[in-house]
Amino acid sequence: MRSSPLPIVRAALAALLLLSPALAQDEPSSGSAEADAASLEVKRPYKLWAQWEQWYVQPIGLEMNIVTEIDPFATSALYRGRTLPTPFGTDGATRWRGGVTLPNDAGEAVLTYWATQNRFERTEARPGQFVFGTNLAYPAFAGILDDSLADGYAALVDVGTRDLRIEYQRAVVTSPRIQAIWSVGGRWVDAHLTTEASYQALAAPIPAFYDPPANVELAQVLPIPDRVRMDSRFSGRGLSTGLEARMPFFKDRFTVEASVNVSVLRGDKESNYNSITSAYIWNSDNGLIYLDKDLLLDPTITGDAAILQRIFQSEFPVYASDPGSSGSAFVYEAGLGFRARVWKTLEVTGGFRTARYDDILDELRPADLTVVGTVVVPGIQRSSRSLTYEGFYFGACFTY
Repeated sequence: MRSSPLPIVRAALAALLLLSPALAQDEPSSGSAEADAASLEVKRPYKLWAQWEQWYVQPIGLEMNIVTEIDPFATSALYRGRTLPTPFGTDGATRWRGGVTLPNDAGEAVLTYWATQNRFERTEARPGQFVFGTNLAYPAFAGILDDSLADGYAALVDVGTRDLRIEYQRAVVTSPRIQAIWSVGGRWVDAHLTTEASYQALAAPIPAFYDPPANVELAQVLPIPDRVRMDSRFSGRGLSTGLEARMPFFKDRFTVEASVNVSVLRGDKESNYNSITSAYIWNSDNGLIYLDKDLLLDPTITGDAAILQRIFQSEFPVYASDPGSSGSAFVYEAGLGFRARVWKTLEVTGGFRTARYDDILDELRPADLTVVGTVVVPGIQRSSRSLTYEGFYFGACFTY
């Protein structure tokens, strides 16, 4: 007798019903997989970034008034002399920035550092044409004929600055079109300015000073150049604050940025002035005689071998120094540039920046002599000197 398959079918259906909840639990779903993956991702509470820039800076407005060129044929006193400029070239300065983003959109801690050193050098000679005014030399006995004129000169100006800022910055305005970031912190600045000048008499109308007789040493009568050295230094610190605006374009792939920063500094200033001029002295039988212009150009004196043997040069140094005094300075900085994202964590930057260090150096210059009783006191004029740097920059920024 054949058995009916109905009980078997019923048993199979019952087994499927019992196993279906377990099968439903074991089957993975797309929604649960995405949730598990998201739960495994841990958002970093902070991120680091570093920015390197090459800033092609040039000192602006640093005229040192080293030499005045005299035109002896000028008919008007207005055009009789002109001060020769001291143009500095453009030098590349490396500027570093780095920061860390704080958790919970609490802002950023940013460090900025840059340093530069620029140098100007010039040498010019016109033998026999005394058309260069010895502007920096102290007037007493300046020039071979005591007229503050030379026919050749050599000048060197060296200026340098180091700037460090540590700031906290945070966005104060955020919108799809613009973001404004405010910053505040501290600033440390060191600056120096050194000027050296030498004024020569290469071919004065006194032949015996350049080709003396055999019994006279050349070093005894060859004109000694007038020499000047001026130093000024500043080292200070203070508060800094700024504002930066960023305008994104093309879904944040390109950003235009503009920034301003102002700092108030307080620090130590040091200034020195050193001038050495010389004069010809005749050790005659009647005592020492100073040879002025008329005596120097008298061939019966400077052309006489016996007298020439008794002529020597005496140097007259003039010093002025401020070894250290407290002073204040201001820094104004502004920039306009861009940043373009070339990779998800890499950006290239570029733009134009200017920075002015206002009244950061004190400069000492010669002034008139003052007689106090029997003492001759050299007058010194003090003036403030500012440093301004400007130029284009290019760089890269990497975010980790």
